[in-house]
Amino acid sequence: MAEGRETTLIGDRYTSRSRLLSLWKGAFIYDELVTGAWLRYCGAGARTRVVSVHLELPSGIVTLHSPAGDVFFHRASKALGA
Repeated sequence: MAEGRETTLIGDRYTSRSRLLSLWKGAFIYDELVTGAWLRYCGAGARTRVVSVHLELPSGIVTLHSPAGDVFFHRASKALGA
């Protein structure tokens, strides 16, 4: 779980990439941009017994763990979502 010093190391912008399958589009990749503030909130203020946030060092990948599965967030380039 991202706590204390680990939470402060979460940056400003992250993206999560999913490979999805659609009946209309076929296979495609979906990128979701999230803020570091949201990830820090999940790691510090909104944690529960079933949801946690973990910062992988030195890669900087933030992992959101939940019963539905893990979601991985990579640092977003400044150009993405600008």
